[in-house]
Amino acid sequence: MSTLHSDQIREFCKFSSQLTRENVERLDMVDQDDIVSSMVVIMSLVKGVRPSDMVIRPYRSGELGIIAHRHCVIYRNEYGFDDTFESYLLDGMSKFLCDCGKKGNVWVVDYWGHVMGSIAIVETEADAAQLRWFYLEPVCRGLGIGRTLMEAALDYCTGRGLKRVFLWTVKELEDARHLYEKFDFTLTETKEHSLWGQDIVEERWDLELSS
Repeated sequence: MSTLHSDQIREFCKFSSQLTRENVERLDMVDQDDIVSSMVVIMSLVKGVRPSDMVIRPYRSGELGIIAHRHCVIYRNEYGFDDTFESYLLDGMSKFLCDCGKKGNVWVVDYWGHVMGSIAIVETEADAAQLRWFYLEPVCRGLGIGRTLMEAALDYCTGRGLKRVFLWTVKELEDARHLYEKFDFTLTETKEHSLWGQDIVEERWDLELSS
């Protein structure tokens, strides 16, 4: 731990002991929301999370920005992706928003009002769609939340009468690849190239849906 972080943590712990319900409730609602959101993150990292406290729901205005931010942070820390990954994410999200979400949907993992994961379906043809923006915060992994997100996305596809779903991922995302296999996705294409500051193997996976 760096000296800077050590000093910051010491100051935070000192301040948190002075935090009371009264001095939080005197703040306006926006400031209270900021405090609660920060506390949720802290508690999830220190104490862990409970699946029973998580809700899968459609995204709300402004949350695509949160999803893009967390994707960038997690993929930079875990896989070394550079800043060009952000451009890729925002380009796809911008196109989705220009359609006003009429050709797909996004679902988030809501943990006490804080976004902790997401998945999206973007319809690309009359009978096909792409699965996109699938991620989970590290503290939420291994709890079955990824499976629940996948079920929500595929239920949407079935309800829309779609016949095929595909996705692009990279070989290094082993946990995600195992989940795709469990849902009967099949690896159909691979590409080796330099992307997002890394030499990666990009993979396409396809799923044929029952009529």
